[in-house]
Amino acid sequence: MENKLQHNFKELIRLADEAEKNENISEVIKYLNLALNLTEDKKPIYERLLQYYLNDSNPERALKVLKKLIDLDKFNPTYYKHLVGILLELDRGEIALKIADKAYSLTKDKYFKDIFDNSMEEKIIELSYTNETVSLLFTLFGGREGVYARQWKNSEGATGYIPVREPLSEKVIKNHLNGNITIGIYQHRLDSTVNWICFDVDIAKHILKNVLSNDEKFKEYDFLCHKIAVSICKECEKFNISPIIENSGYKGRHVWIFLEKPVPARIAKRFAESVKINIKEIIPEISVEIFPKQNFVKQDGTGNLVKLPLGIHLANGKRSFFVDKKGSEIANIDEFLKKVERVSDQKLLEYLNYYRISDTFEKYSDKPKPLPSETISFKNIVEPYNIDTDKQFQYLIFKCPVLKEIYQNALRKNELSYDEMIVVAHSIGHLETGVDAVNYIYSKCYNVNPDKFLKSRLKGNPISCAKIRSKVPEITSTVNCNCQFDNIEGLYPNPTLHLHTFEIDVKLPSRLDSQSLNFQDILDNYLKLKKQLFELNALKQEYEDKFEAMFKTSGVDVFKTAVGNFRRVVDENGKVTYKLDV
Repeated sequence: MENKLQHNFKELIRLADEAEKNENISEVIKYLNLALNLTEDKKPIYERLLQYYLNDSNPERALKVLKKLIDLDKFNPTYYKHLVGILLELDRGEIALKIADKAYSLTKDKYFKDIFDNSMEEKIIELSYTNETVSLLFTLFGGREGVYARQWKNSEGATGYIPVREPLSEKVIKNHLNGNITIGIYQHRLDSTVNWICFDVDIAKHILKNVLSNDEKFKEYDFLCHKIAVSICKECEKFNISPIIENSGYKGRHVWIFLEKPVPARIAKRFAESVKINIKEIIPEISVEIFPKQNFVKQDGTGNLVKLPLGIHLANGKRSFFVDKKGSEIANIDEFLKKVERVSDQKLLEYLNYYRISDTFEKYSDKPKPLPSETISFKNIVEPYNIDTDKQFQYLIFKCPVLKEIYQNALRKNELSYDEMIVVAHSIGHLETGVDAVNYIYSKCYNVNPDKFLKSRLKGNPISCAKIRSKVPEITSTVNCNCQFDNIEGLYPNPTLHLHTFEIDVKLPSRLDSQSLNFQDILDNYLKLKKQLFELNALKQEYEDKFEAMFKTSGVDVFKTAVGNFRRVVDENGKVTYKLDV
């Protein structure tokens, strides 16, 4: 039996050799994997498989084979070098660093000690900065909590980033500015909001090598990068959004937009994508990446990063710097950063709504598409329909708490789920002004595509209350979704039945404030406040009665406390009050 197995093993190796001569690599790999099961000396076969996977650019399979080889020979530095190299190619720098540390402890090969050495052979360009510079950078470029990235450069010139699991501090930023380290900022915060948006305008990878070796070509494409960066600024400035430009110090420009408050990454991403679409100067030789790249990042993830400005790029030893639209370096960094304008989320949404609604007008209206002027106001392009004076709509959300909640969600979150869109369209879409009302609500939601806008009033039966409860149970279960209707033959319970028995002019005020959702909201909040005031006054009286009893029992009018004197004061009318002299 043993001789037969040995014979089969040799036959498989022969078949693998023959397949290799015929350059049929898939057959080679098949026979070698079969041979693995017939021998105890697996190391030569794994080494052969490794070469095929490396040559075939199949890093995941190469990683599996390397792990097998390291299990067989954990002191072989060659295996670790391949492993670290593949991990770096896959942008798994943190794991690569741990493997390199382990490899050095086992093999004492100096390669693993020096691979992440960030020392610069070139003379570092000194940067004049102040503590205010550090504070401004720390404030503007806030990102992921509890982690930042550190750039590395190995002995072969490759660069990448490794997460550093500690909070970003002003001390770290100073080291970055001094050239001791180079850091990157992970953009996504833990709640998937962002403080800034960045456009990374670079010379494309497929021509970069040739361009870097030719000064004239580099100047030409560097100029094109700057031209596109300026175009991004001009596009944003039409909407009163003022980005700044940074020469990244290596192969292009960064265009930064800073936000008044953290904005959901999904909105920032959609905005950046829309701006990029509108930049006609982009060519295949110039790549434009946007940050954020993702809508969400897992709690244990980090997302993508951007190098913090004014640091040394380890790929070429050059420092990045801020520039004006002419490309000239900004000399006074502090004054420049202090004048940076922060953008409200409303401006981002106005930009998105402008292009979405004007595209819708172009598709479904006879009117010409409005063109952006030097500055654009979203209000200038909206049809005269006013949802606050639409009495049918206002009465419907006054009576139906589910539709009211969905409408509020649209205004608060600027998005609707697919099921919420269905409920809106198949209830409100049946009103006389249903097309305008539905499209108005959709226009407030960045995630509703123009092709979802209604073109005509819906016919047939509206969506039933039961169907609504099956579509949006997370809403119906939290509001009073229990409306009672008179039996109307041929109609099942649905929100539009509220309109069969009401007198709109009596039920609703003639005009609702545009800043409020409806009159009932204001009334509800007012009544809640009145109730809270009543409860607070009752509680206040309870405590004053206790103070009065204490003062009468003690026979004094002043109590000394740790924070000051607490006094009982009686005015000329005999009214008693209590005061604390801090």
